[in-house]
Amino acid sequence: MLELEKLPAEKAHILQNLYPCYLHDLSEFQDTLPNQHGLFESDEVVSYDKETFLKIWWRHPDQLFPYIIRIDNRPAGFALIGTKPYSGDSDYEIKEFFIVNPYRKKGFAEQAALKAFGLFNGKWKCAVLPRNLPACSFWRRTISKITSSNYMESQEKTDDGEMVIFRFEN
Repeated sequence: MLELEKLPAEKAHILQNLYPCYLHDLSEFQDTLPNQHGLFESDEVVSYDKETFLKIWWRHPDQLFPYIIRIDNRPAGFALIGTKPYSGDSDYEIKEFFIVNPYRKKGFAEQAALKAFGLFNGKWKCAVLPRNLPACSFWRRTISKITSSNYMESQEKTDDGEMVIFRFEN
């Protein structure tokens, strides 16, 4: 059974533990290597400081929404959702989305994304690395389901580089 749990600050360690797996997965599409300390970060980062790493997600509780995806009560991924000013020209944005490998290609990611989109009504945005073809296909398929294929897709230059941007309203 899949659940989307809003993650309270006292459970931030769950996101902190899963996040390096996400960065590892992204490295395939960004051609990044671990730094001299074994992290997919700049060389100045020696370890993930539990006091500051990802803490922004709990500093703005009305604008940033960290969710853990649980499958059979086990942490299986996350959906990080932002709203203005973190969502740019949209009401909401999937800032980061991740499912661990054992749960991929089994419908769980789609189920989690649909639950996430159901949390808030408005204009949504999701940005994907253009080289991440599996993610692009996933978002096309998933967003098509909830919008009856009524969405916009474009390639745009962002602060994070060139991205494929999906926009829709629910």
